[in-house]
Amino acid sequence: MKRPKLSVEAAKFWDRHAKRCTDAGYLTEATQDAFVLLCRTYELLQFDPHADERTGIIKFVALQKSFERQGLQFGITAKTKSEKPKDLAAIIREGLENA
Repeated sequence: MKRPKLSVEAAKFWDRHAKRCTDAGYLTEATQDAFVLLCRTYELLQFDPHADERTGIIKFVALQKSFERQGLQFGITAKTKSEKPKDLAAIIREGLENA
């Protein structure tokens, strides 16, 4: 599936996960828009929450929760609270390190 026009960070996420999600049957023409939103949410997570002392951590937590919910249908995040996320922590850590 051809990658749509995305920002640099969102495109990195697409490139890292799209093939696996397509092979697993999660990413199809019908779910492509939702996957693009997941990529864009990942992009928004690439900021330092401590840079904005007033609301930074609140924004980060809200975006992280949104990312976790969006990632469920693509097998990116855990399906239940008792299940460990597949690579959520690594995804966020990598993004913060590359920022």
